[in-house]
Amino acid sequence: MKKKIECEGKIGLKNIKIKIEKSNPILREYDRYLLITCNKENIYEIKIQGDIGTGAKSYLYNNGNSYVLIDCDSSWYIINKNDGTVTLKGKFWMKIPPQNYIGTFVLGSMKKKVEFVKEKDIQTKDIYMYGGG
Repeated sequence: MKKKIECEGKIGLKNIKIKIEKSNPILREYDRYLLITCNKENIYEIKIQGDIGTGAKSYLYNNGNSYVLIDCDSSWYIINKNDGTVTLKGKFWMKIPPQNYIGTFVLGSMKKKVEFVKEKDIQTKDIYMYGGG
């Protein structure tokens, strides 16, 4: 996790992305990266849980001065709204997420890219797929 440039101004939803890179030439498996951008440049790039073909998702929440990204492996990433700093808070299997759900990063079915969608009726068990128990 390394910061590439300084960012002046607030970090908003348009600055948070997840990119994928094919990790298996035959199967639908991808490495996934959390990107924080500013002025169309990446200021942070962090490798997160890969998608082994099961549709790994990441859930974004508003938490006051920061965003919380909960990845499918129970990792909680804190994204500072002021400078885009990303901190791995830890792994919290089946922990109840924050109240202010914004949306979900999900692999699009045909587009081979990650889309940001608003899901309904998300249960805690739906968020956590890998690494708990």
